Amino acid sequence: MPLPKPKESEKKNDFISRCMSDESMKSEFDDHTQRVAVCYSLFDRGSSTKTEEDFQSEIDKINKLERKLDMVQHIEDLQENAKNFGYKIVAYENGKAFSIYDQDITIETEKGSVIEDPNGIYLGTSEDFVMTYYTGLTDYDDLLLTYQYDDKDIIKGNKNDKDSEIIVTKAVLVDAKRV
Repeated sequence: MPLPKPKESEKKNDFISRCMSDESMKSEFDDHTQRVAVCYSLFDRGSSTKTEEDFQSEIDKINKLERKLDMVQHIEDLQENAKNFGYKIVAYENGKAFSIYDQDITIETEKGSVIEDPNGIYLGTSEDFVMTYYTGLTDYDDLLLTYQYDDKDIIKGNKNDKDSEIIVTKAVLVDAKRV
């Protein structure tokens, strides 16, 4: 559907109001924040020749920024809580990390990245535990990942048992080092 354009000499507030209530905008951008951003962008560009694809690209950038803000908020929430750390060994080669059990499962190694799985993520309760049981299982280099998690995300295991594993639904990567 065509996006609304500002009318000649239309005031910004009038255009934003019209744009926000436009039926095609409501159906295209049901998220209020996205719709506001698009309306302001449409007004600022006036009779720009940008295509809907250009605007979709901008919306995708906004969504990515919103996800990053959510990630930052999650990290800040974790830092307010007691620091719970879990550990995982992954295989590493040519700058790529992957599961020691399946090379097709790649692992994000950017600090601050969030992993989530409602079925659970296995983490060792100590570095020593994962180093003893999981290093050297492949022909590749080993990478020790340190995650921080919140107590509310534990679905199984005892975080105080230092020779064990826990299962969590969500964790944030705080460190990655070759071992």
